[in-house]
Amino acid sequence: MAASTRTALADVDLAPEIRQWLARIGDLRGPVAPGFEASRAEERRVADALAREFTLPVPDDVEATTVEVGGVPARRYRPAGIGDAAPTHIHLHGGAFVLGSAFELVNERTLARRARDAGVQILSLDYRLAPGHPYPAGRDDALLAYCAVLTDPAAWSADPARIGLGGVSAGATIAASATLMLADRHGPAPIHLSLEVPAASLRAIGESAERYAEGFGNDDVEEVVAAYLPTGADDGWAQPLDRLEAAPMPAPLPPVLVAVAEHDPLRDGGIALAEAFRRAGAPTELQVHTGHLHATATLTARFAGALDWQARIAAELRRAYHPEETTDAA
Repeated sequence: MAASTRTALADVDLAPEIRQWLARIGDLRGPVAPGFEASRAEERRVADALAREFTLPVPDDVEATTVEVGGVPARRYRPAGIGDAAPTHIHLHGGAFVLGSAFELVNERTLARRARDAGVQILSLDYRLAPGHPYPAGRDDALLAYCAVLTDPAAWSADPARIGLGGVSAGATIAASATLMLADRHGPAPIHLSLEVPAASLRAIGESAERYAEGFGNDDVEEVVAAYLPTGADDGWAQPLDRLEAAPMPAPLPPVLVAVAEHDPLRDGGIALAEAFRRAGAPTELQVHTGHLHATATLTARFAGALDWQARIAAELRRAYHPEETTDAA
């Protein structure tokens, strides 16, 4: 019998700040009720407590408000001086398709700072979650919000020529699904697509999926997939990597950023997704962040690696949404 290639979390060389964060998760987490919907309140409590300790606060020069975009609840982040025709990034949070919220403190703190550093307005969607709302509910929410801003940009003080999509983890997958559907239907392409630690496909991909299969946040993958994508629900856009590998894209794709974490079961899938976007003709930036787990990009109050991650994402968004700055520099 072949030896297992799986790695234990205790055996990974991690920064002490990440070890402290992992320990606090253990300290904070209480009994979790069975079922994804029942566990959301406890997961939110733990996430907010961790954010208060490990994530830098919202900057004073960013206005945060609650809005609805195309009927989808959202948090809106506008840096001071952004203007009436602002580049606008529509963001989808993480949470394995079944957890998470745009209203979590960690999203509030990281996205407000990103809006300022990238010079963009961010609309963070509180999209519908499985299992109560399986695929394509989240993707349809992303499309509703995107089309609402595109149709009436003045209502959002948005520049219609600079509207993009992006997300983290499950939210990245949903943003990619929406973008590929737009391309298949020759719809208006976003200016940019930002994908952090995406689930490129709902199947295991590469060595990382095996090495980090246990203890790295992917343990309940079969239940998550069943909740998000019931049998027969995949319409061809649910799994971005599978769609890109299936056939040539009928319309041009926007520039894409893919960021992956070194010690993440989704790492190799994300790398494969970046390569597939390149083959499809999309200008693609791949960032592989060493020393990181799937969710450690948010530890900005403690971990220098998280600050670097956020700075690199913000810099790439600034290049995408402010091309005039690159032209001026040249």
